[in-house]
Amino acid sequence: MSIKLLPDIVINRLKAGEVVERPSSVIKELVENSLDAQATKISIDIHDGGKSLIIIQDNGTGIDMSDSKLVLHRYATSKIDSDEDLDTLGSYGFRGEALASIAEVSTLSLESITAGHQLGFRIEKNHNSTSIDHISLPFDHGTKIIIKNLFENTPVRRKFLKSSQTEYFYCYQLCLDFALVRYDIHWVISKNGKIVHDLPPTDDIQSRIVQIFKKDRAQQLRPINFDQSNLTINGIISDSTLTFGSNEYCKIYVNGRPIQDRAIQKAIMDGYHRQIHHGEYPLAIIAIDIAPHLVDVNVHPRKIQVKFVDPGIVFTNVRDIIVQSLGENKTFHGEHKPVIMRSATSILGVKNEASHTHIQSSLFTTETQQEQQGAQVFIKEDYIESTPQFYNTTEYKIVGQIRDSYIIVQHVDGLRYIDQHALAERIAFEKLKKNISDGNYSSTTLLNPISIQLPAHQDSQIISDQLNTLKFETTVRGDHSLIIYKVPQFLVDYTIDIEKIVRHLISENGELSDTHDANLGITNILDSIFATRACKTSIKANHRLSLLEMQQLVNDGFEFIPGGFVCQHGRPFVIDIDKKQIDTMFDR
Repeated sequence: MSIKLLPDIVINRLKAGEVVERPSSVIKELVENSLDAQATKISIDIHDGGKSLIIIQDNGTGIDMSDSKLVLHRYATSKIDSDEDLDTLGSYGFRGEALASIAEVSTLSLESITAGHQLGFRIEKNHNSTSIDHISLPFDHGTKIIIKNLFENTPVRRKFLKSSQTEYFYCYQLCLDFALVRYDIHWVISKNGKIVHDLPPTDDIQSRIVQIFKKDRAQQLRPINFDQSNLTINGIISDSTLTFGSNEYCKIYVNGRPIQDRAIQKAIMDGYHRQIHHGEYPLAIIAIDIAPHLVDVNVHPRKIQVKFVDPGIVFTNVRDIIVQSLGENKTFHGEHKPVIMRSATSILGVKNEASHTHIQSSLFTTETQQEQQGAQVFIKEDYIESTPQFYNTTEYKIVGQIRDSYIIVQHVDGLRYIDQHALAERIAFEKLKKNISDGNYSSTTLLNPISIQLPAHQDSQIISDQLNTLKFETTVRGDHSLIIYKVPQFLVDYTIDIEKIVRHLISENGELSDTHDANLGITNILDSIFATRACKTSIKANHRLSLLEMQQLVNDGFEFIPGGFVCQHGRPFVIDIDKKQIDTMFDR
């Protein structure tokens, strides 16, 4: 069979399949054109999930009549002039493929007019037939595009579209993607001709979130900000009390462009490590602005993926700014003011030294100390004296203990049930981690030094120097052997394969891993070790605590736990029941 050139109609249809995957792809390309045209209002109407009709109108600059014949030509664009422009892209679109691709797989009508002109033009394309007319239009400037019968001439592609409701969901999510980050623009989103969202411009993302969700979640949202030369990260994240069953509210933007990036998605979830439960996802709107020469957006026909010159820097800073924000803003935050309650023994006149002495030492007391403090039955102070007035949400008081396993805490908004073992082990875990981060650990000499043969391409001396900063003691022999004489003490407290750990820490490029952070590999290993140790040394369930022990446990929780209420294994240790729920149960 001889080789031959494909006709243009076949080439165009093949190319269209790369750009137009489903109705939401059409909306993305057309909205980006509207944004590049400096529109301040964009209306989007989606019929039948976008399969039968999509109407998009903007009030942008419009298309000059002299360019009307080039509008539907592939690789015709006003965004770039030369290959050098690809290194400094400031526009959403630049490939010159969108309109040509959409027109190949649908019936397209485009009307446009520029400011100050009495006439605009209309282009209509149906299969191989194209017409251009100069007409008066009912708007002063801007563009209106109508897309009918998407994939009507490619039935195989149309067959693989989902239901109308599912396709609408994809379109709707895409519209939200743009509306959230471009809160300076008036968006009107309609379904089958009925307005779903009419979103006037706002001053910030948080106000736009209120517009969309119809609920002020300000108490659950945290702003993030990172500003460095050539890299800025801004956005909004939720605390651990606002989560969802999927990652649909994790939005990532690079230079204003919504993208899909697994590494940044992982950075977001790493930032919430031990803050939320497994299977839960936060609201996270992450807007990354980076110098154009440090990112390549020309890696995918639909421009939904990018490549960073240094992805590790982006990953690390996204993760760290989330960790910092959640750590600075505890879920139940503020200066806590415990209200001590009397024990039954003190009320009955039985002397109990523990009830008059504040525990200054760690809550992890020995069994002997716990026995000396004695078991108590608690009677709420409300029954003895007038009820204190709590106007400050940071005030709380211990109510008592259930089944020797759960602590009940009362605060202004309701009741909080705390799993004492899960809380205690999370506190122990955080204390162990803090000691390591502060460098409060020692090394121990191995009776038999460990010799590890390194690949010839790795710089043995760099690896040795890096391990030594982690309180190893190593030397290098000329045959690429790494000799380990001392290791951190916590590595010998358990049955651990030290050679395996060291090899895990060394990446293929001859430096300590993880893939994005030189210290993350050892951090993950330490987390596993400390999680086990904390679990074994903590207060257990079915263990009766004194009032002051419970008080100290809650106090330590405020002091040591940075944010969300899950233990190091991801189990929740707090359940809240608000006052409204309690009132409802009593038909109040």
